[in-house]
Amino acid sequence: MGSWQEYRDLRGRSTGLISAEGEQWLKMRSVLRQRILKPKDVAIFAGEINQVIADLIKRIYFLKSQAEDGETVTNINDLFFKYSMEGVATILYESRLGCLESSIPQATVEYIQALALMFCTFKTSMYAGALPRRLRLLIPKPWQDFCRSWDGLFEFSQIHVDNKLRDIRCQMERGERVRGGLLTYLFLSRELTLEEIYANMTEMLLAGVDTTSFTLSWAVYLLARHPEEQQALYREIARNLGKKHVPTAADVPKVPLVRALLKETLRLFPVLPGNGRVTQEDLVVGGPSWPSATMPHPMRMRTSLGPRSSGLSAGCGKEVCAGLTILGPSPSAMGFEAASGGGLQS
Repeated sequence: MGSWQEYRDLRGRSTGLISAEGEQWLKMRSVLRQRILKPKDVAIFAGEINQVIADLIKRIYFLKSQAEDGETVTNINDLFFKYSMEGVATILYESRLGCLESSIPQATVEYIQALALMFCTFKTSMYAGALPRRLRLLIPKPWQDFCRSWDGLFEFSQIHVDNKLRDIRCQMERGERVRGGLLTYLFLSRELTLEEIYANMTEMLLAGVDTTSFTLSWAVYLLARHPEEQQALYREIARNLGKKHVPTAADVPKVPLVRALLKETLRLFPVLPGNGRVTQEDLVVGGPSWPSATMPHPMRMRTSLGPRSSGLSAGCGKEVCAGLTILGPSPSAMGFEAASGGGLQS
Protein backbone atom coordinates (compact mmCIF):
# COMPACT_ATOMS: atom_id res chain seq x y z
CA MET A 1 0.00 0.00 0.00
CA GLY A 2 3.07 2.25 -0.16
CA SER A 3 1.98 4.10 -3.30
CA TRP A 4 -1.50 4.68 -1.87
CA GLN A 5 -0.01 6.18 1.27
CA GLU A 6 2.43 8.30 -0.72
CA TYR A 7 -0.41 9.79 -2.75
CA ARG A 8 -2.31 10.68 0.42
CA ASP A 9 0.77 12.30 1.94
CA LEU A 10 1.35 14.23 -1.30
CA ARG A 11 -2.23 15.56 -1.42
CA GLY A 12 -2.75 15.90 2.33
CA ARG A 13 -5.48 13.25 2.29
CA SER A 14 -6.47 10.93 5.12
CA THR A 15 -6.35 7.16 4.81
CA GLY A 16 -9.57 5.15 4.71
CA LEU A 17 -10.69 1.66 5.60
CA ILE A 18 -8.64 0.07 2.81
CA SER A 19 -5.41 2.05 3.13
CA ALA A 20 -5.33 2.55 6.92
CA GLU A 21 -3.32 0.25 9.17
CA GLY A 22 -3.06 -0.74 12.82
CA GLU A 23 -4.97 1.28 15.39
CA GLN A 24 -6.21 3.78 12.81
CA TRP A 25 -7.80 0.95 10.80
CA LEU A 26 -9.37 -0.50 13.95
CA LYS A 27 -10.82 2.89 14.88
CA MET A 28 -12.43 3.39 11.47
CA ARG A 29 -13.65 -0.18 11.36
CA SER A 30 -15.26 0.19 14.80
CA VAL A 31 -17.14 3.31 13.70
CA LEU A 32 -18.31 1.99 10.34
CA ARG A 33 -19.36 -1.42 11.62
CA GLN A 34 -22.18 0.26 13.56
CA ARG A 35 -24.05 0.87 10.31
CA ILE A 36 -22.88 -1.51 7.58
CA LEU A 37 -21.75 -4.78 9.17
CA LYS A 38 -24.72 -5.90 11.25
CA PRO A 39 -27.65 -7.36 9.24
CA LYS A 40 -30.23 -5.63 11.45
CA ASP A 41 -28.58 -2.25 10.79
CA VAL A 42 -28.16 -2.84 7.06
CA ALA A 43 -31.90 -3.62 6.88
CA ILE A 44 -32.67 0.11 7.00
CA PHE A 45 -31.25 0.43 3.47
CA ALA A 46 -33.65 -2.17 2.01
CA GLY A 47 -36.09 0.43 0.68
CA GLU A 48 -33.41 2.40 -1.15
CA ILE A 49 -31.79 -0.73 -2.57
CA ASN A 50 -35.18 -2.00 -3.78
CA GLN A 51 -35.61 1.25 -5.71
CA VAL A 52 -32.22 0.70 -7.35
CA ILE A 53 -33.16 -2.91 -8.17
CA ALA A 54 -36.43 -1.69 -9.70
CA ASP A 55 -34.45 0.68 -11.94
CA LEU A 56 -32.11 -2.19 -12.85
CA ILE A 57 -35.05 -4.35 -13.93
CA LYS A 58 -36.47 -1.47 -16.00
CA ARG A 59 -33.06 -1.08 -17.62
CA ILE A 60 -32.90 -4.80 -18.42
CA TYR A 61 -36.33 -4.66 -20.10
CA PHE A 62 -35.20 -1.65 -22.13
CA LEU A 63 -31.97 -3.35 -23.23
CA LYS A 64 -33.93 -6.51 -24.03
CA SER A 65 -36.22 -4.54 -26.32
CA GLN A 66 -33.16 -3.18 -28.14
CA ALA A 67 -31.54 -6.61 -28.58
CA GLU A 68 -31.38 -8.25 -32.01
CA ASP A 69 -33.41 -11.25 -30.87
CA GLY A 70 -35.63 -9.13 -28.62
CA GLU A 71 -34.75 -11.36 -25.67
CA THR A 72 -31.09 -11.54 -24.64
CA VAL A 73 -29.28 -8.81 -22.72
CA THR A 74 -25.54 -9.01 -23.29
CA ASN A 75 -22.60 -7.26 -21.60
CA ILE A 76 -24.06 -7.84 -18.16
CA ASN A 77 -20.69 -7.02 -16.60
CA ASP A 78 -21.17 -3.38 -17.54
CA LEU A 79 -24.81 -3.50 -16.42
CA PHE A 80 -23.92 -4.94 -13.00
CA PHE A 81 -21.09 -2.42 -12.66
CA LYS A 82 -23.52 0.47 -13.05
CA TYR A 83 -26.07 -1.19 -10.78
CA SER A 84 -23.41 -1.74 -8.10
CA MET A 85 -22.22 1.83 -8.33
CA GLU A 86 -25.78 3.14 -8.02
CA GLY A 87 -26.58 0.84 -5.09
CA VAL A 88 -23.38 1.42 -3.13
CA ALA A 89 -23.57 5.19 -3.67
CA THR A 90 -27.18 5.18 -2.45
CA ILE A 91 -25.96 3.75 0.85
CA LEU A 92 -22.76 5.78 1.17
CA TYR A 93 -23.90 9.20 -0.10
CA GLU A 94 -27.64 8.85 0.56
CA SER A 95 -28.24 10.07 -3.00
CA ARG A 96 -28.69 8.70 -6.52
CA LEU A 97 -26.11 9.04 -9.29
CA GLY A 98 -28.18 8.18 -12.37
CA CYS A 99 -26.01 5.24 -13.46
CA LEU A 100 -29.01 3.28 -14.75
CA GLU A 101 -30.52 6.14 -16.75
CA SER A 102 -30.35 6.28 -20.53
CA SER A 103 -28.40 9.53 -20.21
CA ILE A 104 -25.85 9.33 -17.38
CA PRO A 105 -24.88 12.67 -15.74
CA GLN A 106 -21.47 13.96 -16.84
CA ALA A 107 -20.07 13.99 -13.29
CA THR A 108 -20.93 10.30 -12.95
CA VAL A 109 -19.37 9.53 -16.34
CA GLU A 110 -16.15 11.25 -15.24
CA TYR A 111 -16.15 9.23 -12.02
CA ILE A 112 -16.56 5.98 -13.97
CA GLN A 113 -13.60 7.01 -16.15
CA ALA A 114 -11.50 7.78 -13.08
CA LEU A 115 -12.51 4.45 -11.56
CA ALA A 116 -11.55 2.59 -14.74
CA LEU A 117 -8.17 4.33 -14.70
CA MET A 118 -7.74 3.38 -11.04
CA PHE A 119 -8.31 -0.29 -11.83
CA CYS A 120 -5.86 -0.08 -14.75
CA THR A 121 -3.14 1.21 -12.40
CA PHE A 122 -4.16 -1.17 -9.60
CA LYS A 123 -1.47 -3.78 -10.21
CA THR A 124 1.33 -1.22 -10.29
CA SER A 125 0.06 0.76 -7.31
CA MET A 126 -1.16 -1.86 -4.85
CA TYR A 127 2.16 -2.92 -3.45
CA ALA A 128 4.92 -0.81 -1.92
CA GLY A 129 7.70 -0.08 -4.39
CA ALA A 130 5.59 -0.89 -7.42
CA LEU A 131 6.01 2.71 -8.64
CA PRO A 132 9.60 3.51 -7.53
CA ARG A 133 10.44 7.20 -7.46
CA ARG A 134 13.61 6.84 -9.53
CA LEU A 135 11.68 5.51 -12.51
CA ARG A 136 9.15 8.34 -12.45
CA LEU A 137 11.64 10.75 -14.02
CA LEU A 138 12.12 8.37 -16.95
CA ILE A 139 8.58 6.94 -17.11
CA PRO A 140 6.28 9.55 -15.50
CA LYS A 141 2.96 8.45 -17.03
CA PRO A 142 2.06 5.54 -14.67
CA TRP A 143 2.47 7.72 -11.57
CA GLN A 144 0.67 10.65 -13.21
CA ASP A 145 -2.25 8.41 -14.18
CA PHE A 146 -2.32 6.95 -10.69
CA CYS A 147 -2.53 10.41 -9.08
CA ARG A 148 -5.03 11.67 -11.66
CA SER A 149 -7.36 8.74 -11.02
CA TRP A 150 -7.31 9.30 -7.25
CA ASP A 151 -7.82 13.04 -7.75
CA GLY A 152 -11.00 12.28 -9.69
CA LEU A 153 -12.26 9.75 -7.13
CA PHE A 154 -11.68 12.06 -4.16
CA GLU A 155 -13.18 15.07 -5.95
CA PHE A 156 -16.35 13.16 -6.83
CA SER A 157 -16.73 11.85 -3.29
CA GLN A 158 -16.07 15.24 -1.72
CA ILE A 159 -18.78 16.89 -3.84
CA HIS A 160 -21.42 14.41 -2.68
CA VAL A 161 -20.29 14.47 0.94
CA ASP A 162 -20.32 18.28 1.00
CA ASN A 163 -23.79 18.36 -0.56
CA LYS A 164 -25.13 16.08 2.15
CA LEU A 165 -23.40 18.05 4.89
CA ARG A 166 -24.96 21.25 3.55
CA ASP A 167 -28.43 19.65 3.62
CA ILE A 168 -27.93 18.51 7.22
CA ARG A 169 -26.80 21.95 8.34
CA CYS A 170 -29.85 23.54 6.72
CA GLN A 171 -32.11 21.08 8.55
CA MET A 172 -30.43 21.86 11.86
CA GLU A 173 -30.72 25.61 11.28
CA ARG A 174 -34.45 25.18 10.68
CA GLY A 175 -34.73 23.24 13.93
CA GLU A 176 -35.76 20.04 12.17
CA ARG A 177 -34.94 16.57 13.43
CA VAL A 178 -32.12 15.17 11.33
CA ARG A 179 -32.57 11.62 10.11
CA GLY A 180 -30.58 9.66 7.60
CA GLY A 181 -28.27 6.77 6.87
CA LEU A 182 -24.55 6.15 7.07
CA LEU A 183 -23.28 9.57 6.05
CA THR A 184 -25.71 11.36 8.36
CA TYR A 185 -24.58 9.12 11.22
CA LEU A 186 -20.91 9.89 10.56
CA PHE A 187 -21.59 13.64 10.54
CA LEU A 188 -23.63 13.65 13.73
CA SER A 189 -21.48 11.21 15.71
CA ARG A 190 -18.29 13.20 14.98
CA GLU A 191 -16.23 10.07 15.56
CA LEU A 192 -14.39 10.66 12.28
CA THR A 193 -12.93 13.91 10.98
CA LEU A 194 -14.27 15.36 7.72
CA GLU A 195 -11.09 14.28 5.91
CA GLU A 196 -11.52 10.75 7.26
CA ILE A 197 -15.12 10.75 6.01
CA TYR A 198 -13.94 11.85 2.54
CA ALA A 199 -11.35 9.07 2.50
CA ASN A 200 -13.70 6.33 3.70
CA MET A 201 -16.51 7.26 1.32
CA THR A 202 -14.01 7.28 -1.56
CA GLU A 203 -12.41 3.96 -0.71
CA MET A 204 -15.64 2.13 0.14
CA LEU A 205 -17.27 3.18 -3.14
CA LEU A 206 -14.15 2.09 -5.02
CA ALA A 207 -14.15 -1.29 -3.29
CA GLY A 208 -17.90 -1.86 -3.23
CA VAL A 209 -18.53 -1.25 -6.91
CA ASP A 210 -15.96 -3.71 -8.23
CA THR A 211 -16.56 -6.48 -5.70
CA THR A 212 -20.36 -6.41 -5.97
CA SER A 213 -20.46 -6.37 -9.78
CA PHE A 214 -17.76 -9.05 -9.94
CA THR A 215 -19.70 -11.36 -7.62
CA LEU A 216 -23.05 -10.86 -9.37
CA SER A 217 -21.52 -11.51 -12.79
CA TRP A 218 -19.97 -14.79 -11.64
CA ALA A 219 -23.20 -15.76 -9.87
CA VAL A 220 -25.12 -15.39 -13.14
CA TYR A 221 -22.40 -17.40 -14.90
CA LEU A 222 -22.76 -20.24 -12.39
CA LEU A 223 -26.55 -20.23 -12.74
CA ALA A 224 -26.21 -20.43 -16.51
CA ARG A 225 -23.83 -23.39 -16.19
CA HIS A 226 -26.13 -25.17 -13.73
CA PRO A 227 -29.74 -24.76 -14.98
CA GLU A 228 -31.10 -27.26 -12.43
CA GLU A 229 -29.85 -25.13 -9.56
CA GLN A 230 -31.18 -22.03 -11.32
CA GLN A 231 -34.65 -23.58 -11.48
CA ALA A 232 -34.44 -24.64 -7.82
CA LEU A 233 -33.54 -21.07 -6.88
CA TYR A 234 -36.45 -19.69 -8.90
CA ARG A 235 -38.90 -22.16 -7.35
CA GLU A 236 -37.73 -21.27 -3.84
CA ILE A 237 -38.20 -17.53 -4.46
CA ALA A 238 -41.60 -18.03 -6.13
CA ARG A 239 -42.79 -20.39 -3.39
CA ASN A 240 -41.55 -18.48 -0.34
CA LEU A 241 -41.92 -14.89 -1.56
CA GLY A 242 -44.41 -14.97 -4.40
CA LYS A 243 -43.80 -13.93 -7.98
CA LYS A 244 -44.96 -10.32 -7.53
CA HIS A 245 -43.76 -9.75 -3.97
CA VAL A 246 -41.07 -7.09 -3.49
CA PRO A 247 -38.49 -8.65 -1.12
CA THR A 248 -37.55 -6.88 2.09
CA ALA A 249 -34.70 -7.49 4.51
CA ALA A 250 -37.01 -9.70 6.58
CA ASP A 251 -37.44 -12.00 3.56
CA VAL A 252 -33.75 -12.86 3.17
CA PRO A 253 -33.86 -15.84 5.63
CA LYS A 254 -36.73 -17.29 3.59
CA VAL A 255 -34.47 -17.84 0.57
CA PRO A 256 -31.41 -19.75 1.85
CA LEU A 257 -30.45 -20.77 -1.68
CA VAL A 258 -29.74 -17.11 -2.48
CA ARG A 259 -27.23 -16.92 0.35
CA ALA A 260 -25.82 -20.31 -0.68
CA LEU A 261 -25.38 -19.02 -4.24
CA LEU A 262 -23.42 -15.99 -3.05
CA LYS A 263 -21.24 -18.02 -0.69
CA GLU A 264 -20.46 -20.60 -3.37
CA THR A 265 -19.71 -17.85 -5.90
CA LEU A 266 -17.29 -16.17 -3.49
CA ARG A 267 -15.65 -19.52 -2.74
CA LEU A 268 -15.12 -20.41 -6.39
CA PHE A 269 -14.29 -16.89 -7.55
CA PRO A 270 -12.95 -14.92 -4.56
CA VAL A 271 -12.90 -11.19 -5.20
CA LEU A 272 -9.41 -10.81 -3.73
CA PRO A 273 -7.58 -14.16 -3.77
CA GLY A 274 -4.40 -12.53 -2.47
CA ASN A 275 -3.48 -10.53 0.61
CA GLY A 276 -1.99 -7.04 0.32
CA ARG A 277 -0.86 -6.84 3.95
CA VAL A 278 2.30 -7.94 5.76
CA THR A 279 2.62 -8.98 9.40
CA GLN A 280 4.17 -6.39 11.72
CA GLU A 281 5.42 -8.91 14.28
CA ASP A 282 5.90 -12.66 14.66
CA LEU A 283 2.54 -14.42 14.93
CA VAL A 284 1.31 -17.91 15.74
CA VAL A 285 -2.09 -18.66 14.21
CA GLY A 286 -3.66 -22.04 14.91
CA GLY A 287 -0.25 -23.73 15.15
CA PRO A 288 1.74 -22.39 12.16
CA SER A 289 4.02 -19.41 12.82
CA TRP A 290 4.20 -16.31 10.63
CA PRO A 291 7.48 -14.34 10.83
CA SER A 292 7.26 -10.55 10.78
CA ALA A 293 7.27 -8.80 7.38
CA THR A 294 5.62 -11.88 5.83
CA MET A 295 2.71 -11.60 3.41
CA PRO A 296 0.40 -14.50 4.39
CA HIS A 297 -1.63 -16.29 1.74
CA PRO A 298 -3.82 -18.58 3.86
CA MET A 299 -5.59 -21.28 1.86
CA ARG A 300 -8.89 -20.50 3.55
CA MET A 301 -10.98 -21.43 0.55
CA ARG A 302 -10.82 -24.28 -1.95
CA THR A 303 -11.86 -23.58 -5.49
CA SER A 304 -12.82 -27.09 -6.57
CA LEU A 305 -16.39 -28.06 -7.38
CA GLY A 306 -16.30 -31.02 -5.01
CA PRO A 307 -19.15 -31.38 -2.49
CA ARG A 308 -16.77 -31.33 0.49
CA SER A 309 -15.27 -27.94 -0.32
CA SER A 310 -15.93 -25.05 2.02
CA GLY A 311 -14.34 -21.80 3.10
CA LEU A 312 -14.62 -18.28 4.47
CA SER A 313 -14.00 -16.31 1.29
CA ALA A 314 -15.66 -13.18 2.71
CA GLY A 315 -14.02 -13.42 6.13
CA CYS A 316 -15.74 -13.42 9.49
CA GLY A 317 -15.94 -11.42 12.71
CA LYS A 318 -14.02 -8.14 12.61
CA GLU A 319 -12.51 -9.13 9.27
CA VAL A 320 -15.81 -9.79 7.46
CA CYS A 321 -16.32 -8.05 4.12
CA ALA A 322 -18.13 -4.75 4.71
CA GLY A 323 -20.42 -5.29 1.72
CA LEU A 324 -21.46 -8.88 2.31
CA THR A 325 -24.70 -8.07 4.14
CA ILE A 326 -25.60 -5.50 1.49
CA LEU A 327 -25.08 -7.91 -1.41
CA GLY A 328 -27.60 -10.49 -0.16
CA PRO A 329 -30.93 -9.12 -1.50
CA SER A 330 -29.66 -8.45 -5.04
CA PRO A 331 -30.17 -11.83 -6.77
CA SER A 332 -33.54 -12.50 -5.11
CA ALA A 333 -35.13 -9.63 -7.03
CA MET A 334 -34.01 -10.76 -10.47
CA GLY A 335 -36.86 -12.26 -12.50
CA PHE A 336 -34.67 -13.29 -15.42
CA GLU A 337 -32.96 -16.44 -16.65
CA ALA A 338 -29.19 -16.73 -16.98
CA ALA A 339 -28.71 -18.04 -20.50
CA SER A 340 -26.06 -20.68 -21.18
CA GLY A 341 -24.81 -18.68 -24.15
CA GLY A 342 -24.25 -15.62 -21.99
CA GLY A 343 -26.53 -12.77 -20.97
CA LEU A 344 -29.97 -12.54 -19.35
CA GLN A 345 -33.35 -13.57 -20.73
CA SER A 346 -36.91 -13.22 -19.44
